[in-house]
Amino acid sequence: MIDIKQAVAASQRFAADTLGTNDLLLEEIKSVDNFFLITLSFPNRQPSLGTRPAAWNPARYRDREYKVFSVDKQSGDVVQMSIRDLSGVL
Repeated sequence: MIDIKQAVAASQRFAADTLGTNDLLLEEIKSVDNFFLITLSFPNRQPSLGTRPAAWNPARYRDREYKVFSVDKQSGDVVQMSIRDLSGVL
């Protein structure tokens, strides 16, 4: 059985290998049944134009992509990657 830190590391390695970026931010961790759900964000591959950084700026969320990685608690394998939908948040 793996712990949360190992699950985060596994999702970061998987993201780096599959998405081709190491510019990852940890956004959220959930424990559900036999899986850790790890949300990571990375720079949008097609960023929006004309946005400026601020302390809290909703445009920041358009400048990043969000993925959820399901990590098996027993094996430590990433078994699924999905898009994190933020449409209800903004």
